[in-house]
Amino acid sequence: AIGEGLTAEAEQKSSVTTTATGQTEGSNVAVGASLGLTVAVDTVTATTGRDIAAGTGDVSFTAKSAASSATKATASVAGGEKDDGSGTQSESGSTVDQQVTNQRSFAQGRSDDANSSISGVDGTDTPSAQTDDSGGAVSVAAAVGVNIGVSTTEAYIPEERHVSSTDGVLSLNTVSDMDASSKAEGKQVDAGGTNVGVGAAVALNVGVADNRAYIGDDAEIDTQGVALSARTTEKDSTEEAINAFKADAVSGAGASNVGVAGSLALNVVVNKSEAFIAGDRESDGNTTTAEISAGGGAVTIDSQNASSSTVHAGADVKPAQGEEPAKVGVGAAVALNVGINTTRSEIENGVGINNAGAMMLSADSDQAMKTTAEAGAAGGVAVTPVASVSVAVNNTK
Repeated sequence: AIGEGLTAEAEQKSSVTTTATGQTEGSNVAVGASLGLTVAVDTVTATTGRDIAAGTGDVSFTAKSAASSATKATASVAGGEKDDGSGTQSESGSTVDQQVTNQRSFAQGRSDDANSSISGVDGTDTPSAQTDDSGGAVSVAAAVGVNIGVSTTEAYIPEERHVSSTDGVLSLNTVSDMDASSKAEGKQVDAGGTNVGVGAAVALNVGVADNRAYIGDDAEIDTQGVALSARTTEKDSTEEAINAFKADAVSGAGASNVGVAGSLALNVVVNKSEAFIAGDRESDGNTTTAEISAGGGAVTIDSQNASSSTVHAGADVKPAQGEEPAKVGVGAAVALNVGINTTRSEIENGVGINNAGAMMLSADSDQAMKTTAEAGAAGGVAVTPVASVSVAVNNTK
């Protein structure tokens, strides 16, 4: 037995950031790829594994969590430069056109030397090699950012536990603030000598926030009141907290012949704040439920949940400054935003409530969702498929 009550609190703050950056430059073929991956799992629990007899004091369990996870992947590729006519660059720093010309001149010189060394044969000009001026570099930039964040915050009395206090209140409180984001940037930059340019970006963000304060099935509570609270923002706080989830994919490309930019941004969120007293669970093999003897005290159950889900996908195909658009330009952007948000305050069916002085149940939900897809392409043939999809399922009770 405990004479003066019991207070138990678990609190955790965590932050995980993953960054992948790739920068590539090539005059013939340049390929840059970056992958950023984050998997963050956070669990904060305040509970008891035994029965509690608290004498005359209060019994309080509190769990607080602030979890943040972020992933950023960036790939940048610069292709070959177009010949500016100055002829001043060295072979190691030459443009695509200059390299082709240098190789042709080298072959011509070797042929002239060979002809002049053969006695009795009139020197003739070796036909020069012909090069299609439409040739050029191939540049590809691809970035993939994947972020998976899972946060579980719980304060509870387990099934079949017994908690008693002759003059105290049982309080179960949780506060959970979670942020999860993914960003990908794949940009191919045309310096004037790129024949085929591709920029691709994929950002995937998955956020799972489970915030619960509850009394389990078949538990017996004999106190002077019961208070359950599961919130995103702590009570009486002057600063509002929001569970923020975000996916952002941006791609760009430019070329003289074919330019392709594609972006996919996907955000999937399962976000819960629940305060409840559990009814019968069929899996336990009996038909009894939790029993609450409030001793004339108040029974209050409060849940609050605030979140924002933001998705952006952008793709753009455009030529280098002063250059003509590509013969074919394709800019495609797809943004998909899925949010399932639950805010629940409930005394489930069959729960026994005895001698409660007052009862109050409240559920407050504030959910925001924004999904944007935008694409542009310049070219003789320009194609810009764009799709923006939002799926929101909000349940408050």
